[in-house]
Amino acid sequence: MEENHFETLEPRQDLILDGSREGPAKIRVTATNGGASILVYTPRGEPFTIDLGVLPSGKDNMHSQTWLDPRYGVSYAFRTEQSQGIQNFVPPSRGRGKDWVLVLSAEK
Repeated sequence: MEENHFETLEPRQDLILDGSREGPAKIRVTATNGGASILVYTPRGEPFTIDLGVLPSGKDNMHSQTWLDPRYGVSYAFRTEQSQGIQNFVPPSRGRGKDWVLVLSAEK
């Protein structure tokens, strides 16, 4: 998580199209000012749908998708693609005490 520049993140709850929006399972979304990275926190591993339209688009703009397990500080890269539009995400595990962070980053 330290490689993400938190000073450039801003709340972007408007990117959540489907998922828990209230209570203890509320999903939280932040994005860098230019949209090069999006971080989604799901405190109970609930699935969600977000709009990836803020990510840079174009022929060479590939994005990595990584699940970060904050309980153990381990990350699991699972896809690199040209991410655009609306996409569903299902965390690796679900339930109380199974929080996850999805990190979407433009490839450099």
